[in-house]
Amino acid sequence: MTQQRIYRRLGGVLLRAGQEHIGRHIPYPIRTRLRKMVGLPPKPRPWVVSEEGLLATTGKIEDRAASVDIICFPIIDWDFRFQRPQQLMRALAARGHRIFWIDPDSLLTGAHLEPGAAPRLSLIEKGIFRVKPGMAEACNLYTDTLNEANQAALVASLRELARREGISTAASIVQLPFWSDAALALRDRGWRVLYDCMDDHEGFATNDAEMIGREKRLAEDADAIVVTSRALATKLAFSAKPLHRIPNAGDFDHFANPSPESPAGLPKIEGPVIGYFGAISAWFDFDLLRDAAAKHPEWTFLLIGSTFGAPQHDDLKALPHVHFLGEKPYSELPAWLARFDVATIPFQSTPLIEATDPVKAYEYMAAGKPVVTSDLPELRPHGNLFQQANDPASFTRKLEEALEGSDATVVAARRRFARENSWQSRGAAMADIVNDMFPKISIIIVTWNNLGFTRQCLDSLRANTSWPCWEAILVDNGSTDETPAYLEEQAAGEPRITLVLNKENRGFAAANNQGLARASGDFLVLLNNDTVLPRGWLSRLIHNLEADPEIGLIGPVTNNVWNEARQDAGYRDLGGLVEFAQSWGNEHEDMLYPIDVLAMYCVAMPRAVYQKIGDLDERYGIGMFEDDDYAHRVRAAGYRVSCAEEAYIHHAGRASFRKMADAKYRSLHEENRKIYEDKWACNWRPHEGNRHDTARFAAEITERIAKGPRGEVVIFPPNIGWAIDLFQRPHQLAVALGQLDHLVFFCLHDYDDPEGPRFREIAPNVILSSVPLCAFDGVQSPIVFTMPYNGYEAAYFREARIVYESVDVLEVFGGPQERLRREHARLVREADLVVATADRLVQEIVEIRPDVLLVPNGVDFDHFATAGVIPEASIDHLPGPVIGYFGALARWVDYELIRRTALARPKWSFVLVGPDHDGSAAASGLGELPNVHLIGPRPYADLPSILAAFDVATIPFIVDDLTNAVSPLKLFEYMAGGGPTVTTAMQECRKENSVRVAQGAEDWLPQLDAAVAEGRSPERVHQLRQAAERHTWKARAAAILSRVAITESV
Repeated sequence: MTQQRIYRRLGGVLLRAGQEHIGRHIPYPIRTRLRKMVGLPPKPRPWVVSEEGLLATTGKIEDRAASVDIICFPIIDWDFRFQRPQQLMRALAARGHRIFWIDPDSLLTGAHLEPGAAPRLSLIEKGIFRVKPGMAEACNLYTDTLNEANQAALVASLRELARREGISTAASIVQLPFWSDAALALRDRGWRVLYDCMDDHEGFATNDAEMIGREKRLAEDADAIVVTSRALATKLAFSAKPLHRIPNAGDFDHFANPSPESPAGLPKIEGPVIGYFGAISAWFDFDLLRDAAAKHPEWTFLLIGSTFGAPQHDDLKALPHVHFLGEKPYSELPAWLARFDVATIPFQSTPLIEATDPVKAYEYMAAGKPVVTSDLPELRPHGNLFQQANDPASFTRKLEEALEGSDATVVAARRRFARENSWQSRGAAMADIVNDMFPKISIIIVTWNNLGFTRQCLDSLRANTSWPCWEAILVDNGSTDETPAYLEEQAAGEPRITLVLNKENRGFAAANNQGLARASGDFLVLLNNDTVLPRGWLSRLIHNLEADPEIGLIGPVTNNVWNEARQDAGYRDLGGLVEFAQSWGNEHEDMLYPIDVLAMYCVAMPRAVYQKIGDLDERYGIGMFEDDDYAHRVRAAGYRVSCAEEAYIHHAGRASFRKMADAKYRSLHEENRKIYEDKWACNWRPHEGNRHDTARFAAEITERIAKGPRGEVVIFPPNIGWAIDLFQRPHQLAVALGQLDHLVFFCLHDYDDPEGPRFREIAPNVILSSVPLCAFDGVQSPIVFTMPYNGYEAAYFREARIVYESVDVLEVFGGPQERLRREHARLVREADLVVATADRLVQEIVEIRPDVLLVPNGVDFDHFATAGVIPEASIDHLPGPVIGYFGALARWVDYELIRRTALARPKWSFVLVGPDHDGSAAASGLGELPNVHLIGPRPYADLPSILAAFDVATIPFIVDDLTNAVSPLKLFEYMAGGGPTVTTAMQECRKENSVRVAQGAEDWLPQLDAAVAEGRSPERVHQLRQAAERHTWKARAAAILSRVAITESV
């Protein structure tokens, strides 16, 4: 039995026994499943229905600082010589950062070799943790490379560390290039990488060319670089990343106040003491000391440090007044330093040393000691404090001068230098650089009364926002409680808060716009004041925006919202929010899903998106529908709207609207819904209630594509519906594309039967879909057919190949003309293929898109040319010749021409079939004439029999700019029916020699007379049908697909 199963069984036993105080230590997702397994009822949902209830439940949130977590990839073990690596981490921990120190020794010894296992954690000191990661095999970070297996194991282990310890906003500080690939791999969670370069690595014999190459890549890829010396700054100047110099420092208090007791192991001292502590290695210049030791046997030399790798020095060891004491604990160094009369730094002149800023120099200064050094570039600017020499004789002479003593002024200057160069100041500088690696976030919070909610929101913002660079812009909408006074108090004590106090309630959109106008961040967050934020909430949103520039708007899930972002909470009260949110985030790490609308209780967007989209629409007043509107605009601009399932916040919900009377609330909802529908020329769709429905729909789409034909996936976004009387170009193209072996999704906003299936195959390979368009998010590179009124919907589809169809002048569509003009211009510029149905439309487009494709309308030839069609009896029995028309009755129909013709031929019957599109037919008075029959719309399936009852089919349109841009479907349908056809002299109709074209009103009646006399001769029927057969919808569809398809049609 696996350990996990044992824990699950144990959890079940504990729960059944009612010991839930123990069961709470089991992770939330497992705990929830255990409840179901053992039959316990679910916990009640903790939705708060009143402000008082929320406050009473939680009290005040724990006031604690949240800071960036630091993952330290060190150059040495923590317990090795205590210097810059440990000192900086200690200084950062003192500033509130959690430090996770990756233990190099565990790699070297091969301890904990379990690839991807959770790392072992132990406390080093307050705020600093030693991390022993799971590794694939033992390795030495100085002589080996981090191979693929070890890197994968290390990264997996640290990811598990992040999940277990709630690490969300983090910076990896890399001190040795050995770690670089692992640190860079962890950036996919939004973690930053800082290269802290403290040595010239080429100067170490253990570093090979591969290590040096890795350092170069690290310098190029890190988010920032810190160096200790000017020489290192020059060496890494090739990188375009921000480069900062933070010299070394000393722990002043540690070295300025030594213990008065003699250190253990102190040898017998005679005469002055010349001292040194630190590494005694290849760079140590023994020649400098040999000269001094030979000339001054009365001096005592105390040399503290390991001599591993040092040059030969047995002669010095043999001298009775030279003592090699080995390594001493850091805690004892001040006591040893107190015994020095002169401290030394006797280093060779090499590139390694020229790039060195010795820590011991600052520590010596803290004790006020005179210091004699080699000529070190980093100490030259402080020449009055350090005595430097280049050769043995000069070095001895400087020691002699130093032993002459120093006055109190010089000693004070040394101590002052040490105090000013403390690790605390270096830690502050490092913290600033870490913080600057993160972009600034502006958080806009609108308030209106509800002080209790606002207080908790701001408390949680401070306590749980680990993102380092943020500002909050608080906009109060004329609160009448104590909210304004509270906000003024908060702004006075917090420089990151900007306050705007409105004298009246300007509404949700206007107040947010005030905040947005004052925001200076790279990313912008709109946050309701009735939210409570767990740790990591902001990082989980922003890192997704940074990772995918196609996302224009993102939001979290929550316990209380009206759409797919709603998730049942797993906590009784806010005391359990942090645990639940962390467990939830771990379980749903990296999970994103598309969503139609993000409610603006919490949304985030890049500044660039806001600059492109603009402010919230203030026409929505106090509120409602501004979020639908903004999501619509974001998608229309080509961005995606996504929900980060890993990000969870608590939302009380409707904190302001709850105070509004129900009748007023409903009235406001209807008013704003009408504003939204009028603006976008669409019917508002109620939001989906369950994210899992969308996931189920997405899975079915994937399955249908996998089982479907081998051609393209073609999508028609919602436009004019399917079950309509006028079966138009989109429907015909969809059917034809299905016949060509492509899979077509014809999207609807809803069915006549809302409870019916959400997918329905209506024709071969043609599926009617009424699911949210965001369910298509996983469909890669579909072909999407758009019109000016639905082109924005193409943003739902990834890497879509957009076909924009210009089928009429824009006035035909109705709706907001300015919006249609903007969309038309955008789609003409941006679509992968622009199709126009008429020469005049081509002429308008060709200057911008020379590749515009002329594809007139067509005909379902088999539908209209079927032999043996029985004429519609109710029409066929009308007296005299029947002069017919079917299609929309609208302002472009020449009703006056029809009236004059009907009066001129009273024994003929005139039949008009179709919907009165704009009321113009009723207004024309034609229905009052006894031989004119307005019989309304008829199903598409009936049109062949209706057409068979016509003696002459007509298109009696006014000839103007609008109709000259029309390619009438009915023209080709009439031709396929085989009967005589008469049309007015529209540009596209004049192209067809097989039909009669009246050259003006005077020619209309003679053309009708000739057509009636002509009748339906077999030769004439054959001629018309042969002409019509050149214009099939399959041919039209194939012509379009040939320009954008990847696969071939059959």
